[in-house]
Amino acid sequence: MTATTKKLPMSVSYGDSKAKSNEFVIPAMDAGFSGFRGLKSGRLYVYGALSYLGKEITVNDVFAKLVDSGQKIGNVEGTLKMLDVYLQALQGYRIGNVLAAEPSSGACGFKLRKVAERPNTNKKKLP
Repeated sequence: MTATTKKLPMSVSYGDSKAKSNEFVIPAMDAGFSGFRGLKSGRLYVYGALSYLGKEITVNDVFAKLVDSGQKIGNVEGTLKMLDVYLQALQGYRIGNVLAAEPSSGACGFKLRKVAERPNTNKKKLP
């Protein structure tokens, strides 16, 4: 059975790390899982904030976005397995949590770590 989810991390500026754009992210296999890779641009990001999608997506939906972006996929079967483990791992976190991907000796070579409950928000003072 393939995993499904209604939430996926988006690139986020947190701490010293600045995200130039907002896009959905997956663990960066080619970077040894030290961070996330953007699904559209292929850029590396340090953090991702878990966002609600509004509809349920599958591993195949995420893989299709990856293929459509034109990014090189070395091992299709390995990528699909990693995405399955990734979507299952996301279920242990809440919307808004700031996550980091780290190398691990676990099932797919990575683990997710919660960095913060939610991203910092810069509150603007009203005049």
